Amino acid sequence: MALNFQYRILKSLLSLLLLSQSLSLLACDCIPIKNREKALSREYSISNAVFIGEVLSFSADSSSFEIRVVEVIKGDLSKGQIIKGINEGLCGPFVSKSGAWIFLGNYDQHFKANDCGLSLSLKHPWNILPPPPPEISAENPNWEDSNCKFDQIREWKNKAKKEAEKQVSYLKSLD
Repeated sequence: MALNFQYRILKSLLSLLLLSQSLSLLACDCIPIKNREKALSREYSISNAVFIGEVLSFSADSSSFEIRVVEVIKGDLSKGQIIKGINEGLCGPFVSKSGAWIFLGNYDQHFKANDCGLSLSLKHPWNILPPPPPEISAENPNWEDSNCKFDQIREWKNKAKKEAEKQVSYLKSLD
């Protein structure tokens, strides 16, 4: 009986190991962007909805969120319209903060940002730049919540915000 129990535990552990390995194979790596304007043009062309929206709320598990459309750049949405967005897929971007965002993706009954896409928070646009140097984040692992004690972090954040503004201006010029 004890041997049968140990066999079942071993079998369960091996199953979990195989499952975790197969899930890691499904994960994707987004290709680093070399030319932001070219990437934006491509993503604009494959999207049926490009807009600035305000993320209002999230579901309990953060798998969906509510967006108020603030400005339509491309698509059949209306200013002030409230739509549902979903965080689906393995390749992000993952909408995780309230506030203003630039969204590129597809809208049918709900909005889904393009996988490996350039949708981003306009208040916290950190994903458009490489992460801060390791020595900065090692000294301050909560850099995103910090009060910007480090000049390098402040400079990095300001650069990200300027890049986000340029991204919005460029997308508007494609219209």
